[in-house]
Amino acid sequence: ETQGIGLELLGQGAWGAGQMTLVTGTGVLPKALNGDTAQVPARLAGKVQVFDLSSWKSVSVPPARGFGIPIRPVMGELFSGDSILPLAGWPNVGYGRIDRAVDVAGDDRLHLSVQGRNTTDWQAEPDLRVFAYWFYDWAAQTYPAYVGADGRLTLRGSGAAYGIKKGQRLRIENALSELDMPGEWFLDRASRRLLVWPIAPGQELEFSLAETLLEVDDSRGVRVRGIDFEKSRGDAVTVRNSEDVILDGVSIRNTGNRALVLEGGRACGLRRGLIEHTGEGGVLLAGGNR
Repeated sequence: ETQGIGLELLGQGAWGAGQMTLVTGTGVLPKALNGDTAQVPARLAGKVQVFDLSSWKSVSVPPARGFGIPIRPVMGELFSGDSILPLAGWPNVGYGRIDRAVDVAGDDRLHLSVQGRNTTDWQAEPDLRVFAYWFYDWAAQTYPAYVGADGRLTLRGSGAAYGIKKGQRLRIENALSELDMPGEWFLDRASRRLLVWPIAPGQELEFSLAETLLEVDDSRGVRVRGIDFEKSRGDAVTVRNSEDVILDGVSIRNTGNRALVLEGGRACGLRRGLIEHTGEGGVLLAGGNR
């Protein structure tokens, strides 16, 4: 099998026999700021920790994501071990429901209300996002949003692709006003401060930064063995326009987009792989000539 192999990336440990070499896209959060309470509401004093991410280059947020929208790396995610911690949002469990004011036109794609909530509660939120099944139950998207002077919740950009229908499921995300339970967190991109309500004292937290973990382009005869890839903001591993590139005995987990993308080339693939907890799918195979 080794004949013709030009490069072998070999991790320590064996497939299925315990810990393998880890390649991660995260950075460990720096030490929490002591005494910096300028951004902490009084109700959260003594409950949340504040972290300064200004030294980190990548703290970006995609303009929109979801069904029918080109795949982009996601906003960084916060991890405690293998667990993804939830963004501060509403409701804490399940979904709320979209409402529509009587004076909003049926074909309006920008404005909505929320059943049982006063949207002015989110008027001061600098980086609000709304996830919803806006019109169809098979098409969900997340859009940036704001609450205007008129008190209406308004989507930024061109609005929901298929329109907005009353009664559809939604979630409000990245709202400081909804930071109300251990494990939740809020990111203020303007100040590059991250607020976390820790689950336990002293827990180590990681924030995903890297878009991808391994890129193989225009190559031949490559083997990747015994490596755990985890916690990327985008596609974890990409192989493009290559020949005889095999990932053998690897795991790929907790990715913002897909685990493995194989585009173009020939005789490339995955053997004995574990893929779990991916944001946009498992393996993409693209190429061929029909």
